[in-house]
Amino acid sequence: MLKPKKITLISLLFLSVSSYADFSVLDESNDDNGAGDILYPVNNSIVEGELDLIKFEVKKQADNHQLIFEFRKPLSSPKNKLSRFGGTALNEIVKNDFYTLNIDVYIDTDRKPNSGFVQTLPGRQALLANEFAWEKAIIVTPRPYAAQSMHHDYLVKTKIETLSNSDQTLDSDVSAKIEKDVETSIKEHYLFATKIKVKKNKVIVTIPNAFISTLSTDWAYSVLISAADIETRFQMNIAAPNFILLTQPGKNTDSLGLKLGARVDASPIVDVLDSHGYQRKWLNNLLLDSDTNRYFSVLGAVVPSKINEVYTGELTKPNVFDVSGHDQPKEENNLSIKDRLKRLQVLREENLVSDDEYNQIRKKIIESL
Repeated sequence: MLKPKKITLISLLFLSVSSYADFSVLDESNDDNGAGDILYPVNNSIVEGELDLIKFEVKKQADNHQLIFEFRKPLSSPKNKLSRFGGTALNEIVKNDFYTLNIDVYIDTDRKPNSGFVQTLPGRQALLANEFAWEKAIIVTPRPYAAQSMHHDYLVKTKIETLSNSDQTLDSDVSAKIEKDVETSIKEHYLFATKIKVKKNKVIVTIPNAFISTLSTDWAYSVLISAADIETRFQMNIAAPNFILLTQPGKNTDSLGLKLGARVDASPIVDVLDSHGYQRKWLNNLLLDSDTNRYFSVLGAVVPSKINEVYTGELTKPNVFDVSGHDQPKEENNLSIKDRLKRLQVLREENLVSDDEYNQIRKKIIESL
């Protein structure tokens, strides 16, 4: 019998198999409560166990890949269920036969620390550790088209907000370039999956080769499970949900609750595909950056293997990246308070920010005095 091997941050030892080989990774069962503090909604819209990921599998097809996510219990169907608002049938709102969960897969294809993105989708309240910065993201959500549109708008508005703090003039050409850059970035780095089948407790997602031609066993895969809120409104702030059910202290009717004594800033991530046994530590390691007011959690990635391996390396705190940039730290703000307020006023007059966004940004600028 092979002895367990150790993984370090410098060198990861993998089972020697072909890059095109199928692989699977098992996850611990009964850990679908984040860092151990999450309570499910009391209205029973989510059945405990249907968000409990127990297996992640990859299968190579002729012209695509299949990602198979197996959960402890069958997923709830939107059939014969009504919207909270207006009584619309849920299966008219969602695209596929599920509505209670989101699956985020962040793939580190080059295995180089600090190379790639560390931010996750808005609302996850988490960044990946620098050692697992990603190049490709696959988002499985009940409302993929709306989620992609929301993320597009979020990135555009974030870039515009960044410009308000710089010396660059925002005109129609710059606005057009921002739109084009965001569209290009989303096409290259994100896939909001639409080819999805649900078979009881399995979600089968088809990934076209046009997005990613290979899924190598030498890569790292960070898989985050969250509860979905398909009727949430998207708001321009760090807690922007993008169809994720957020956490609130105590037991709640329509949101995830938190046990007595839990951190009020607990991440809404319910489960993480975890080959190292560190889920609770990762999800409980939330820090608040005083400059950006952003939360981040040291999340690990999964290294597929057919043998037991123990992760022994220490993960470093992720850098705070501009959400709209790639491997680009935030620029220092060299403008005066007066100049920043003037630029913000221009954005408002050109209808590039809403009144709410104007007030939020203006408040932050004044608070920096």
